[in-house]
Amino acid sequence: MEDDTKNKKNTKIIEVNIDKGVLCIPIWYGINAHIKYFDEYEKFEDYRKAFCGLIFSMVEDNVPQINQLIDDININDIYKIDDKYLIKILKLVIDQSDDLSDYYNENSTGNHFEDFYNSINYEKNKCMKKIQESFKIPKGLESIINSVSKITIPTYVTKNLQQVNKLSEQIRDAYKNITNVIKPIQFQHQNIINDLAKISYDMAKKFDDITNSINAIKFPEKVKEINTELLKFGWYTFGEFSINDINQLYNIIEEYKTDNDVKKYRENINKVMNDFINNESEELIKKILNIFPDRYKIIEDAYNAHKRGLYTLSIPVLLTQADGICKEMLGVSLYSKPRGKNEPKTKNSLESLLKENNIEVGKDSCIYSMLYYPLEILSCLVVNTWDIDKKYNNNEIYSKFNRHAIIHGTDTGYNNRTNSNKCIAILYYLCDVKKEIYENKES
Repeated sequence: MEDDTKNKKNTKIIEVNIDKGVLCIPIWYGINAHIKYFDEYEKFEDYRKAFCGLIFSMVEDNVPQINQLIDDININDIYKIDDKYLIKILKLVIDQSDDLSDYYNENSTGNHFEDFYNSINYEKNKCMKKIQESFKIPKGLESIINSVSKITIPTYVTKNLQQVNKLSEQIRDAYKNITNVIKPIQFQHQNIINDLAKISYDMAKKFDDITNSINAIKFPEKVKEINTELLKFGWYTFGEFSINDINQLYNIIEEYKTDNDVKKYRENINKVMNDFINNESEELIKKILNIFPDRYKIIEDAYNAHKRGLYTLSIPVLLTQADGICKEMLGVSLYSKPRGKNEPKTKNSLESLLKENNIEVGKDSCIYSMLYYPLEILSCLVVNTWDIDKKYNNNEIYSKFNRHAIIHGTDTGYNNRTNSNKCIAILYYLCDVKKEIYENKES
């Protein structure tokens, strides 16, 4: 049995010869691997078997990454791998976190698999304390978990927590023990918030690795700043964004504060957002159509125009649909503001709706920063048409994308992929808002 180490798309790959051929093992300790590891340990109370379960999960979760068919590979094939290769993989996993590596080396007993288990528990407990200081559990769960202070989990996602934690009981029972709730947690500091965001927003996709230190992350404030800037482009974010995407946008904003290169700033922001929408648009549209079935045919036709590059058609249609959706939810246009005020009409309407339905959202919560805050500030879409050029030239906005100018025919150069992608982003953002508000109203 031999092994070879390679790097592929920033993920280290270990190639190990087994009886059935070469097995590619990606060094990616994610949520499913974490769950599998502890499940296997609870089942067998065997440190080595638990680690083999972790390896098998890493392989299963990253089939596209390793470009390998694994239908004929099972856990018994992993059990047969020689310890020296398992230990090499173990150390590569450990080395992804400096703190974890230090703890592992300082407390090594020579039993590598048991030391790994102890190290993961140490890191988990350490990170748990940090999480308890940094996040706030929603009001409906405060009576169950009163030790966590600063995260708000969307109510429409709580159903999925049962699946994530493999529990069949009601969600309140799943929260009896905070350790079990956050069991699927990355051991790296950089991955913790990623996992929580995955749970909170019911992400269908895996999140990328987080590279920023947890000490530097103030998630709600960061998201709020990102939304403030993105709305100057006409971009909206939503729950499908990974923490890696959020960090990437934040870093671009921070870089612009230093170099003041507005051309590069516009290009970099648009590239990140366009890449995301281009890659995810099919899935996003499916979900949009599911949330707004009465608008199915209109949005479907507009999206078909988008795919064919007929942006002169897709953009006006999607903009007007977003306006209609907003009026259904809040009773006002997404693109209007009271005369003489520097805020959108959606701000007061949102506050009234939340108050009428006894929905309490803390201003320092993730939900407020991601979903509600964008409805309280102006975007370039709302700028008075006679002010567009002035504000653009003064870098008060970074795009001339403006609903009034497009719908009323004064902008004849709006037809491009970026603006059409912005319309898709707006619609999906409104999907998230609707799900959150209506789940709260029902509860």
